Amino acid sequence: RGVALPLLVLVVPWQAWWRSNYLSDRKVVQPRGEEVSASEDDDTTVPLHQVGEDPPESEVLSPDLQEDDSRTMPLPADLRLVVFDLAGTTLDDIVDGQPIAIAAIQRAFARVGIEVSTAELTPLRGVEKREAIRKLCLERIGSDRKADVDELAAMVSNHFSDALSEGLQQGHLREVPGTSAVFQALRARGARVIISSGFEEAVIRNVIARLDWEVDGVVAARRPRPDAIFKAISMADIDNVGQVLKVGDTVVDIEEGRNAGVWTAAVLTGTQGEAALRGAG
Repeated sequence: RGVALPLLVLVVPWQAWWRSNYLSDRKVVQPRGEEVSASEDDDTTVPLHQVGEDPPESEVLSPDLQEDDSRTMPLPADLRLVVFDLAGTTLDDIVDGQPIAIAAIQRAFARVGIEVSTAELTPLRGVEKREAIRKLCLERIGSDRKADVDELAAMVSNHFSDALSEGLQQGHLREVPGTSAVFQALRARGARVIISSGFEEAVIRNVIARLDWEVDGVVAARRPRPDAIFKAISMADIDNVGQVLKVGDTVVDIEEGRNAGVWTAAVLTGTQGEAALRGAG
C-alpha cells in the first residue's frame, strides 16, 4: 500500500468525468510514475491505464454518451473498487445557496456566540467535521489553552450534529446528476462502489437511504489520512491498490488518495477551485 503513484484528473462536468475532452494542458500521472500530457489541440484520448499497455477493451460510458461516442475514456481494465466522496461529489449539498455542512458548522458556532465565515470553512471541506471544528476552535483560543479548546470543540460539535440533522431533514436532498447511473455502470462491470465522507457513518447511511442509492458499503473518513480507503479496500477484499480509484472534490480528497497510493480523480462540482485541486496533485 502507498507504493503506486495516484492519477489526478480534473474534469467537468462530473457526470462525464471519463470523457477525453478534459481541461486544456492536462497532465496524467500513471502508476509507474510516467507522465503524459495533452493540450487543447490534441485529440488523443489519454487512457486510464499504464503507459505501454494496450487500452482495455471494456470501458464505462457516461450516461449521456452513446456507445460510438469517440469522447469516451477507458478505465483500468481490472478496476475493482471506486471510493466516492459524498457532499459535493455525489451529493448536491447546496441548500439555499450554501453547502449544508458549512451552514451547519456556522450555525453550531453561532450558538456559542462565534461567527465563522464561509471563506474560513471552504478550505476545510472534506475534512472530518469534528477535526475541522477543533481546528477553528484552536485558531480562536490558542494552543496554550488546550482544556478550553477541548471544551469549546465538544460544545460546538454537539451543536453541529443537531444543526446537520436539522438541515438534512428540512432540505430536499438531490444527487449530482448522473450519479446513480454511474454507480450502476460501475457495479455492472464488477467494480464495488463505496461511499466515504467526513460525516459520521449514520449520516452517510441516512443520505444513501433517502437517495435510494445501491452501493456496496460506507466508510467514515479522517482525511487526509488514508485509513478509510484502506478499510474500503479490506471490505472489498482487494490486495492491489492499482485496482482502486478514489473520486472526490476537495484537496484533502486528493491527498487521501495519494496517501493511499490509489488512482485518484478530482471533480469540479464542489466549492474548491481548479487551481487548488491542481496544486494538490
